[in-house]
Amino acid sequence: MNIRSIKLLALAGILIFSVSSCMKDDSEAQIAEETRILNNYILSNNITVQPTESGLYYIETLAGTGDSAKVGTWMEIRYTGRLIYNNSVVMTSEKQVAVDNGLYVDKVYYGPTRLILGYISYAGLNQGIAKMREGGKSRLIFPSDLALGGQSTAMIPAYSSFVFDVELVNVIPDPRSFETGLMMEYLQSKELSTDSTATGIYYTETVEGEGDFPVDGDAVTVTYTGKFLNGTVFDGTGKSFGFTLGTNAVIPGFENGVKMLRKNASATVVIPYYHAYGEYGRFDNYYRNVIPPFTTLVFDLSLTNIVKN
Repeated sequence: MNIRSIKLLALAGILIFSVSSCMKDDSEAQIAEETRILNNYILSNNITVQPTESGLYYIETLAGTGDSAKVGTWMEIRYTGRLIYNNSVVMTSEKQVAVDNGLYVDKVYYGPTRLILGYISYAGLNQGIAKMREGGKSRLIFPSDLALGGQSTAMIPAYSSFVFDVELVNVIPDPRSFETGLMMEYLQSKELSTDSTATGIYYTETVEGEGDFPVDGDAVTVTYTGKFLNGTVFDGTGKSFGFTLGTNAVIPGFENGVKMLRKNASATVVIPYYHAYGEYGRFDNYYRNVIPPFTTLVFDLSLTNIVKN
């Protein structure tokens, strides 16, 4: 190695050290500013509760009467999260709140959100919800080290403190039996068939068709509306859709429902989660929840055409 190479490496080391020092100074300044903003928020809002050792301020706004969630337990929550420094809403489970704050995205699921306690990405939420009981509401205030820390997103600057309003809607020790119970209640309330078919779906014909049933290899055209048990439409609204049976083009429950229709027939098909999107649900390309985990789907189906193979 020649002298010139040594000098260049030495200069590179100084530059790296200098940049690292600037980054450290910058982060220390950001943390100090975050602390100032958080303390001012606590004082100006007359918050008298003491923070936990980790820095979480837990304020119960409605006492729950049900079970507490344990780490590893499924639950459903409603939530709205705001940045303390400018009071802007940056995430919510509530559709109207999303609309009012310019956050609404079509096809994203809004409503009680199913999560596992201890596996939420924000430690402040895990710690706060662990203090709640089913049916309760709380306000959780926490600094960035219980959230994203020095990381940032398009809407959330680094070192941002949060305030979350959270409702613990349900504690779900067994999500499978919980969802099955909801599905059976729905079937009974809508006076639909409560006897599952051989393929494990629930089928109630509303308009009789004619001709043969479609089979694998046949090209079919259907119109459909897809709903959750609460009536929220997530897809379709009479949308026409064509596909070939037996090609895994659709979820199993949907295909099995179509195979029970003759041409021009209509039916309501209720599909348990294990014949839909399973235990994990479905997310879009931005990791936003489209179909929650363990979710029953309801389809109003009409078979408008069959082209035999």
